[in-house]
Amino acid sequence: MKNLLKIAALILILALTSCSTVPQLLSFLPETDYKGFGGKEFVIKGSWVESWTPGSKEADVDYDNVALSLFDDSLLAHNAKIMEEYDCTITAKWASDSMAESLVTDVLANTVDYDLMDINLKYMVNNIKFGFVNPWDYADIDISDTEKYGAPGYLTAAEYKGLHYGIWSHYWREGIEFRGLMGVNNNILSKFADVSVHELYEDGKWTFDEFKNLLRLCSVDESIHPLSYYDERMLVICSIIANGSNLVVYDESLEQYSYGMLDPKAVTAIEYAKSLVDEGLTVAEYDFYACFRNEQQTAFTVTETWCLGGDIEGMDMICFPFGPDAEYGKDFGAYRSTNNRYLFMPITTDSGEVGKFVNVWFEEIDEYPKSMVLENFRNNEFFNDESYNMWMTLAENATYDYAFELYETYDLFCDDLTETVFGNRSLSSFIDAHESRITSYIDEMLNN
Repeated sequence: MKNLLKIAALILILALTSCSTVPQLLSFLPETDYKGFGGKEFVIKGSWVESWTPGSKEADVDYDNVALSLFDDSLLAHNAKIMEEYDCTITAKWASDSMAESLVTDVLANTVDYDLMDINLKYMVNNIKFGFVNPWDYADIDISDTEKYGAPGYLTAAEYKGLHYGIWSHYWREGIEFRGLMGVNNNILSKFADVSVHELYEDGKWTFDEFKNLLRLCSVDESIHPLSYYDERMLVICSIIANGSNLVVYDESLEQYSYGMLDPKAVTAIEYAKSLVDEGLTVAEYDFYACFRNEQQTAFTVTETWCLGGDIEGMDMICFPFGPDAEYGKDFGAYRSTNNRYLFMPITTDSGEVGKFVNVWFEEIDEYPKSMVLENFRNNEFFNDESYNMWMTLAENATYDYAFELYETYDLFCDDLTETVFGNRSLSSFIDAHESRITSYIDEMLNN
Protein backbone atom coordinates (compact mmCIF):
# COMPACT_ATOMS: atom_id res chain seq x y z
CA MET A 1 0.00 0.00 0.00
CA LYS A 2 2.84 2.40 0.86
CA ASN A 3 4.46 1.78 -2.53
CA LEU A 4 1.15 2.36 -4.33
CA LEU A 5 0.73 5.68 -2.54
CA LYS A 6 4.26 6.72 -3.37
CA ILE A 7 3.74 5.83 -7.03
CA ALA A 8 0.44 7.74 -7.01
CA ALA A 9 2.19 10.74 -5.49
CA LEU A 10 4.88 10.63 -8.17
CA ILE A 11 2.27 10.44 -10.92
CA LEU A 12 0.45 13.40 -9.40
CA ILE A 13 3.59 15.51 -9.10
CA LEU A 14 4.47 14.81 -12.73
CA ALA A 15 0.93 15.72 -13.72
CA LEU A 16 1.02 18.96 -11.79
CA THR A 17 4.32 20.08 -13.24
CA SER A 18 3.03 19.47 -16.76
CA CYS A 19 -0.33 21.21 -16.31
CA SER A 20 -0.47 25.00 -16.41
CA THR A 21 -3.98 25.15 -14.94
CA VAL A 22 -2.94 23.70 -11.59
CA PRO A 23 -0.63 25.85 -9.42
CA GLN A 24 2.77 24.42 -8.61
CA LEU A 25 3.77 24.34 -4.95
CA LEU A 26 6.78 26.64 -5.19
CA SER A 27 5.52 29.07 -7.81
CA PHE A 28 3.66 31.52 -5.58
CA LEU A 29 5.01 34.99 -4.88
CA PRO A 30 3.00 37.22 -2.51
CA GLU A 31 1.25 40.32 -3.91
CA THR A 32 1.12 42.91 -1.16
CA ASP A 33 -1.56 45.08 -2.81
CA TYR A 34 -3.94 42.20 -3.54
CA LYS A 35 -7.56 43.17 -2.79
CA GLY A 36 -10.24 41.10 -4.53
CA PHE A 37 -10.81 37.46 -5.43
CA GLY A 38 -12.83 38.01 -8.62
CA GLY A 39 -15.93 36.21 -7.40
CA LYS A 40 -14.12 33.05 -6.32
CA GLU A 41 -15.92 30.58 -4.07
CA PHE A 42 -13.88 29.30 -1.13
CA VAL A 43 -15.21 25.96 0.09
CA ILE A 44 -14.50 24.54 3.55
CA LYS A 45 -15.33 20.86 3.90
CA GLY A 46 -15.42 18.67 6.98
CA SER A 47 -17.60 17.17 9.68
CA TRP A 48 -17.52 20.31 11.88
CA VAL A 49 -17.94 23.05 9.29
CA GLU A 50 -20.81 24.66 11.17
CA SER A 51 -18.22 26.23 13.45
CA TRP A 52 -16.83 28.22 10.53
CA THR A 53 -20.04 29.23 8.79
CA PRO A 54 -22.86 28.96 11.36
CA GLY A 55 -26.32 28.73 9.85
CA SER A 56 -25.02 27.63 6.46
CA LYS A 57 -27.76 25.79 4.62
CA GLU A 58 -25.18 23.32 3.33
CA ALA A 59 -23.77 22.58 6.77
CA ASP A 60 -26.14 19.76 7.71
CA VAL A 61 -24.79 19.24 11.20
CA ASP A 62 -26.06 19.71 14.74
CA TYR A 63 -23.09 21.52 16.22
CA ASP A 64 -23.69 22.71 19.77
CA ASN A 65 -20.20 23.70 20.88
CA VAL A 66 -20.39 27.30 19.72
CA ALA A 67 -21.02 28.51 23.25
CA LEU A 68 -22.29 32.01 22.56
CA SER A 69 -24.89 33.13 20.04
CA LEU A 70 -22.88 36.35 19.86
CA PHE A 71 -20.10 34.38 18.21
CA ASP A 72 -22.55 32.91 15.67
CA ASP A 73 -24.02 36.27 14.77
CA SER A 74 -20.66 38.03 14.67
CA LEU A 75 -19.05 35.34 12.53
CA LEU A 76 -21.95 35.47 10.06
CA ALA A 77 -21.52 39.24 9.84
CA HIS A 78 -17.76 38.80 9.47
CA ASN A 79 -18.23 36.29 6.65
CA ALA A 80 -20.65 38.64 4.90
CA LYS A 81 -18.16 41.49 5.23
CA ILE A 82 -15.33 39.41 3.77
CA MET A 83 -17.51 38.25 0.87
CA GLU A 84 -18.57 41.80 0.05
CA GLU A 85 -15.22 43.54 0.47
CA TYR A 86 -13.13 40.87 -1.23
CA ASP A 87 -15.60 39.74 -3.90
CA CYS A 88 -15.80 36.07 -2.92
CA THR A 89 -18.17 33.46 -1.52
CA ILE A 90 -17.59 31.36 1.62
CA THR A 91 -19.33 27.99 1.50
CA ALA A 92 -19.41 25.13 4.00
CA LYS A 93 -19.91 21.54 2.88
CA TRP A 94 -20.36 18.70 5.30
CA ALA A 95 -18.26 15.55 4.87
CA SER A 96 -17.32 12.67 7.13
CA ASP A 97 -13.74 12.13 8.27
CA SER A 98 -13.42 9.46 5.57
CA MET A 99 -12.75 12.31 3.16
CA ALA A 100 -9.11 11.96 4.23
CA GLU A 101 -9.04 8.34 3.03
CA SER A 102 -10.37 9.29 -0.40
CA LEU A 103 -8.13 12.32 -0.92
CA VAL A 104 -5.58 10.46 -3.05
CA THR A 105 -8.15 9.02 -5.44
CA ASP A 106 -10.08 12.31 -5.51
CA VAL A 107 -6.92 14.22 -6.46
CA LEU A 108 -6.01 11.76 -9.20
CA ALA A 109 -9.59 11.80 -10.51
CA ASN A 110 -9.69 15.62 -10.36
CA THR A 111 -12.84 15.52 -8.20
CA VAL A 112 -11.65 17.59 -5.21
CA ASP A 113 -14.43 20.16 -4.76
CA TYR A 114 -13.09 22.15 -1.82
CA ASP A 115 -10.23 24.46 -0.86
CA LEU A 116 -9.88 23.68 2.84
CA MET A 117 -10.31 20.53 4.91
CA ASP A 118 -11.48 20.89 8.51
CA ILE A 119 -10.36 17.59 10.04
CA ASN A 120 -8.26 15.96 12.76
CA LEU A 121 -4.54 15.62 12.09
CA LYS A 122 -4.60 11.89 12.82
CA TYR A 123 -6.56 11.28 9.60
CA MET A 124 -4.12 13.29 7.48
CA VAL A 125 -0.69 11.91 8.40
CA ASN A 126 -0.23 9.72 5.33
CA ASN A 127 -1.68 12.36 3.00
CA ILE A 128 0.95 14.79 4.29
CA LYS A 129 3.79 12.26 4.11
CA PHE A 130 2.99 11.33 0.50
CA GLY A 131 2.61 14.90 -0.76
CA PHE A 132 -1.14 15.36 -1.15
CA VAL A 133 -1.36 18.40 1.14
CA ASN A 134 0.01 21.88 0.47
CA PRO A 135 2.15 23.39 3.26
CA TRP A 136 1.06 26.76 4.57
CA ASP A 137 4.64 28.00 4.31
CA TYR A 138 4.05 28.53 0.57
CA ALA A 139 0.85 30.52 1.10
CA ASP A 140 0.56 34.27 1.60
CA ILE A 141 0.44 34.11 5.39
CA ASP A 142 2.94 34.79 8.14
CA ILE A 143 3.12 31.32 9.70
CA SER A 144 5.18 32.76 12.55
CA ASP A 145 2.14 34.77 13.69
CA THR A 146 1.14 32.36 16.45
CA GLU A 147 -1.50 34.80 17.68
CA LYS A 148 -3.35 34.35 14.41
CA TYR A 149 -2.66 30.84 13.12
CA GLY A 150 -2.14 28.72 16.23
CA ALA A 151 0.04 28.45 19.32
CA PRO A 152 3.63 27.21 18.71
CA GLY A 153 2.99 23.68 19.97
CA TYR A 154 -0.23 23.53 17.97
CA LEU A 155 1.54 24.44 14.73
CA THR A 156 4.51 22.18 15.45
CA ALA A 157 2.28 19.13 15.94
CA ALA A 158 1.24 19.43 12.27
CA GLU A 159 4.78 20.08 11.02
CA TYR A 160 6.59 17.64 8.75
CA LYS A 161 10.19 18.03 7.60
CA GLY A 162 10.24 21.69 8.54
CA LEU A 163 6.97 22.66 6.83
CA HIS A 164 3.63 23.47 8.47
CA TYR A 165 0.56 21.72 7.12
CA GLY A 166 -2.19 22.74 9.56
CA ILE A 167 -3.39 26.03 11.01
CA TRP A 168 -6.24 27.10 13.27
CA SER A 169 -7.97 30.40 13.99
CA HIS A 170 -7.47 31.96 17.40
CA TYR A 171 -11.23 32.42 17.54
CA TRP A 172 -11.96 28.76 17.98
CA ARG A 173 -11.40 27.08 21.36
CA GLU A 174 -9.77 24.05 19.74
CA GLY A 175 -6.65 26.14 19.27
CA ILE A 176 -6.11 26.35 23.03
CA GLU A 177 -6.98 22.74 23.81
CA PHE A 178 -4.29 20.32 25.00
CA ARG A 179 -3.71 17.22 27.10
CA GLY A 180 -2.39 17.29 30.62
CA LEU A 181 -4.53 19.84 32.44
CA MET A 182 -5.01 18.88 36.08
CA GLY A 183 -8.32 19.57 37.76
CA VAL A 184 -8.36 20.01 41.54
CA ASN A 185 -11.46 19.45 43.65
CA ASN A 186 -10.77 21.73 46.61
CA ASN A 187 -13.99 20.58 48.28
CA ILE A 188 -12.27 17.23 48.81
CA LEU A 189 -8.63 18.30 49.07
CA SER A 190 -9.42 20.81 51.82
CA LYS A 191 -10.62 17.97 54.06
CA PHE A 192 -7.10 16.56 54.17
CA ALA A 193 -4.73 19.50 53.59
CA ASP A 194 -4.87 23.24 54.15
CA VAL A 195 -3.10 24.08 50.94
CA SER A 196 -3.50 26.01 47.68
CA VAL A 197 -2.06 24.32 44.58
CA HIS A 198 -1.58 27.72 42.99
CA GLU A 199 0.47 28.93 45.95
CA LEU A 200 2.55 25.75 45.77
CA TYR A 201 3.16 26.43 42.09
CA GLU A 202 4.10 30.07 42.66
CA ASP A 203 6.45 29.10 45.51
CA GLY A 204 8.27 26.55 43.34
CA LYS A 205 6.94 23.63 45.40
CA TRP A 206 4.52 22.01 42.91
CA THR A 207 6.67 18.91 42.43
CA PHE A 208 6.36 15.15 42.00
CA ASP A 209 7.11 14.59 45.70
CA GLU A 210 4.67 17.22 46.97
CA PHE A 211 1.94 15.91 44.73
CA LYS A 212 2.43 12.35 45.92
CA ASN A 213 2.26 13.53 49.52
CA LEU A 214 -1.11 15.18 48.85
CA LEU A 215 -2.40 12.00 47.19
CA ARG A 216 -1.31 9.98 50.20
CA LEU A 217 -3.19 12.33 52.51
CA CYS A 218 -6.35 11.90 50.47
CA SER A 219 -5.96 8.12 50.33
CA VAL A 220 -6.62 7.66 54.07
CA ASP A 221 -10.33 7.83 53.24
CA GLU A 222 -11.10 4.72 51.20
CA SER A 223 -14.14 6.40 49.64
CA ILE A 224 -11.86 8.96 47.97
CA HIS A 225 -10.10 8.48 44.67
CA PRO A 226 -6.94 10.58 45.11
CA LEU A 227 -6.15 10.77 41.38
CA SER A 228 -8.19 9.93 38.29
CA TYR A 229 -7.15 10.25 34.67
CA TYR A 230 -8.62 10.37 31.19
CA ASP A 231 -6.57 7.44 29.96
CA GLU A 232 -3.51 5.56 31.11
CA ARG A 233 -1.14 6.76 28.41
CA MET A 234 -1.88 10.40 29.21
CA LEU A 235 -0.83 10.00 32.83
CA VAL A 236 2.48 8.44 31.80
CA ILE A 237 3.26 10.85 28.96
CA CYS A 238 2.50 13.84 31.19
CA SER A 239 4.93 12.45 33.75
CA ILE A 240 7.65 12.09 31.12
CA ILE A 241 7.20 15.57 29.67
CA ALA A 242 6.91 17.14 33.14
CA ASN A 243 10.34 15.71 33.96
CA GLY A 244 11.99 17.42 31.01
CA SER A 245 11.89 14.55 28.52
CA ASN A 246 9.61 13.26 25.75
CA LEU A 247 8.96 10.20 23.59
CA VAL A 248 11.58 11.65 21.23
CA VAL A 249 14.41 13.89 22.45
CA TYR A 250 16.75 16.27 20.64
CA ASP A 251 20.48 16.40 21.31
CA GLU A 252 21.65 19.93 20.49
CA SER A 253 25.34 18.98 20.51
CA LEU A 254 24.79 16.23 17.93
CA GLU A 255 21.91 18.00 16.17
CA GLN A 256 20.10 14.66 16.15
CA TYR A 257 16.83 13.27 17.48
CA SER A 258 16.84 10.02 19.41
CA TYR A 259 14.64 7.49 21.21
CA GLY A 260 13.36 9.22 24.33
CA MET A 261 13.14 6.11 26.49
CA LEU A 262 16.95 5.98 26.60
CA ASP A 263 16.88 9.33 28.40
CA PRO A 264 17.35 8.88 32.19
CA LYS A 265 14.77 11.63 32.74
CA ALA A 266 12.13 9.55 30.99
CA VAL A 267 13.03 6.48 33.05
CA THR A 268 12.69 8.47 36.29
CA ALA A 269 9.27 9.73 35.18
CA ILE A 270 8.01 6.27 34.25
CA GLU A 271 9.13 4.92 37.60
CA TYR A 272 7.31 7.79 39.32
CA ALA A 273 4.05 7.09 37.46
CA LYS A 274 4.39 3.41 38.33
CA SER A 275 4.87 4.27 42.02
CA LEU A 276 1.52 6.11 41.99
CA VAL A 277 -0.13 3.00 40.59
CA ASP A 278 1.66 0.60 42.94
CA GLU A 279 0.59 2.63 45.99
CA GLY A 280 -3.04 2.60 44.85
CA LEU A 281 -3.20 6.37 44.44
CA THR A 282 -4.75 6.36 40.95
CA VAL A 283 -8.00 5.13 39.47
CA ALA A 284 -9.56 5.54 36.03
CA GLU A 285 -12.64 7.76 36.19
CA TYR A 286 -14.20 9.17 33.07
CA ASP A 287 -17.05 11.36 34.29
CA PHE A 288 -14.96 14.41 35.07
CA TYR A 289 -17.80 16.88 35.46
CA ALA A 290 -19.30 14.54 38.06
CA CYS A 291 -15.96 14.55 39.89
CA PHE A 292 -16.33 18.25 40.52
CA ARG A 293 -19.98 18.20 41.44
CA ASN A 294 -19.21 15.82 44.30
CA GLU A 295 -21.03 12.94 42.62
CA GLN A 296 -17.65 11.24 42.36
CA GLN A 297 -15.10 11.54 45.14
CA THR A 298 -11.97 12.51 43.25
CA ALA A 299 -9.41 15.01 44.52
CA PHE A 300 -7.32 15.39 41.35
CA THR A 301 -7.87 14.45 37.72
CA VAL A 302 -5.53 14.58 34.72
CA THR A 303 -7.37 15.00 31.47
CA GLU A 304 -7.82 16.72 28.15
CA THR A 305 -9.00 20.30 28.42
CA TRP A 306 -12.35 19.68 26.74
CA CYS A 307 -13.30 17.48 29.72
CA LEU A 308 -12.96 20.37 32.15
CA GLY A 309 -14.58 23.75 32.30
CA GLY A 310 -17.52 25.48 33.86
CA ASP A 311 -17.78 27.91 36.71
CA ILE A 312 -17.97 25.28 39.47
CA GLU A 313 -17.24 26.41 43.00
CA GLY A 314 -14.27 24.64 44.52
CA MET A 315 -12.66 23.64 41.23
CA ASP A 316 -9.13 24.71 40.39
CA MET A 317 -7.00 24.00 37.35
CA ILE A 318 -3.26 23.53 37.60
CA CYS A 319 -0.42 22.09 35.56
CA PHE A 320 0.99 18.62 36.10
CA PRO A 321 3.61 18.77 38.89
CA PHE A 322 7.27 19.17 37.89
CA GLY A 323 9.71 16.28 38.11
CA PRO A 324 13.14 16.41 39.79
CA ASP A 325 14.96 16.72 36.45
CA ALA A 326 12.64 19.34 34.95
CA GLU A 327 13.30 23.03 34.50
CA TYR A 328 10.70 24.37 36.90
CA GLY A 329 8.17 26.70 35.29
CA LYS A 330 9.21 25.68 31.79
CA ASP A 331 8.86 21.90 31.34
CA PHE A 332 5.10 21.85 31.67
CA GLY A 333 3.58 18.37 31.49
CA ALA A 334 1.09 19.45 28.81
CA TYR A 335 1.13 18.31 25.22
CA ARG A 336 -0.77 17.99 21.98
CA SER A 337 -1.07 14.91 19.84
CA THR A 338 -2.65 14.11 16.46
CA ASN A 339 -6.21 14.42 17.78
CA ASN A 340 -6.53 18.18 17.20
CA ARG A 341 -8.47 19.78 14.37
CA TYR A 342 -6.73 21.85 11.70
CA LEU A 343 -7.41 23.48 8.38
CA PHE A 344 -5.51 21.70 5.58
CA MET A 345 -5.09 22.54 1.90
CA PRO A 346 -5.23 19.63 -0.58
CA ILE A 347 -2.52 19.75 -3.22
CA THR A 348 -5.06 20.82 -5.84
CA THR A 349 -5.60 24.07 -3.94
CA ASP A 350 -4.15 27.33 -5.21
CA SER A 351 -2.16 27.93 -2.03
CA GLY A 352 -1.42 31.52 -2.95
CA GLU A 353 -5.07 32.43 -3.40
CA VAL A 354 -6.26 30.47 -0.36
CA GLY A 355 -3.47 31.98 1.72
CA LYS A 356 -4.67 35.47 0.85
CA PHE A 357 -8.21 34.47 1.72
CA VAL A 358 -7.29 32.95 5.08
CA ASN A 359 -5.14 35.97 5.88
CA VAL A 360 -8.19 38.26 5.78
CA TRP A 361 -10.67 35.66 7.06
CA PHE A 362 -8.63 35.17 10.23
CA GLU A 363 -8.59 38.88 11.02
CA GLU A 364 -10.33 39.98 14.20
CA ILE A 365 -14.11 40.16 14.00
CA ASP A 366 -15.29 43.74 14.50
CA GLU A 367 -18.21 42.92 16.78
CA TYR A 368 -16.36 40.17 18.65
CA PRO A 369 -12.63 40.99 19.00
CA LYS A 370 -10.22 38.52 20.53
CA SER A 371 -10.22 40.41 23.83
CA MET A 372 -13.97 39.74 24.12
CA VAL A 373 -13.49 36.09 23.14
CA LEU A 374 -11.03 35.62 25.99
CA GLU A 375 -13.13 37.61 28.44
CA ASN A 376 -16.17 35.43 27.76
CA PHE A 377 -14.01 32.31 27.97
CA ARG A 378 -12.72 33.44 31.35
CA ASN A 379 -16.18 34.30 32.70
CA ASN A 380 -17.94 31.16 31.48
CA GLU A 381 -15.36 28.46 32.14
CA PHE A 382 -13.39 29.35 35.25
CA PHE A 383 -14.00 29.87 38.93
CA ASN A 384 -10.93 32.07 39.43
CA ASP A 385 -8.27 34.01 37.56
CA GLU A 386 -5.50 31.65 38.66
CA SER A 387 -7.07 28.71 36.84
CA TYR A 388 -7.70 30.78 33.70
CA ASN A 389 -4.14 32.07 33.68
CA MET A 390 -2.81 28.54 34.14
CA TRP A 391 -4.90 27.23 31.22
CA MET A 392 -3.63 29.99 28.93
CA THR A 393 -0.03 29.47 30.05
CA LEU A 394 -0.27 25.77 29.23
CA ALA A 395 -2.02 26.44 25.91
CA GLU A 396 0.91 28.64 24.92
CA ASN A 397 3.62 26.29 26.17
CA ALA A 398 2.22 22.81 25.55
CA THR A 399 4.66 20.70 23.56
CA TYR A 400 3.71 17.75 21.38
CA ASP A 401 4.38 14.05 21.73
CA TYR A 402 5.83 13.25 18.27
CA ALA A 403 2.76 11.15 17.48
CA PHE A 404 3.03 12.33 13.86
CA GLU A 405 6.56 11.02 13.44
CA LEU A 406 5.76 7.79 15.31
CA TYR A 407 2.32 7.45 13.73
CA GLU A 408 2.43 3.85 12.52
CA THR A 409 3.92 2.53 15.76
CA TYR A 410 2.54 5.10 18.21
CA ASP A 411 -0.41 3.10 19.53
CA LEU A 412 1.62 -0.07 19.99
CA PHE A 413 4.34 1.90 21.75
CA CYS A 414 1.84 3.59 24.09
CA ASP A 415 0.06 0.32 24.83
CA ASP A 416 3.33 -1.28 25.87
CA LEU A 417 4.31 1.81 27.84
CA THR A 418 1.10 1.72 29.87
CA GLU A 419 1.45 -2.04 30.37
CA THR A 420 4.84 -1.30 31.91
CA VAL A 421 3.32 1.20 34.35
CA PHE A 422 -0.03 -0.43 35.04
CA GLY A 423 0.87 -4.08 34.43
CA ASN A 424 3.72 -6.47 35.00
CA ARG A 425 6.01 -5.74 32.08
CA SER A 426 9.55 -4.77 33.05
CA LEU A 427 10.80 -1.34 32.08
CA SER A 428 13.98 -2.70 30.48
CA SER A 429 12.10 -5.13 28.24
CA PHE A 430 9.76 -2.35 27.10
CA ILE A 431 12.65 0.00 26.27
CA ASP A 432 14.54 -2.70 24.36
CA ALA A 433 11.48 -3.92 22.44
CA HIS A 434 10.86 -0.55 20.78
CA GLU A 435 14.33 0.92 20.37
CA SER A 436 15.09 -0.35 16.86
CA ARG A 437 11.63 0.35 15.44
CA ILE A 438 11.31 3.85 16.86
CA THR A 439 14.85 4.78 15.96
CA SER A 440 14.11 3.92 12.33
CA TYR A 441 11.02 6.15 12.36
CA ILE A 442 12.98 8.98 13.95
CA ASP A 443 15.72 8.71 11.33
CA GLU A 444 13.20 8.65 8.48
CA MET A 445 10.96 11.46 9.72
CA LEU A 446 13.38 13.74 11.56
CA ASN A 447 17.10 13.08 11.18
CA ASN A 448 17.06 12.51 7.43
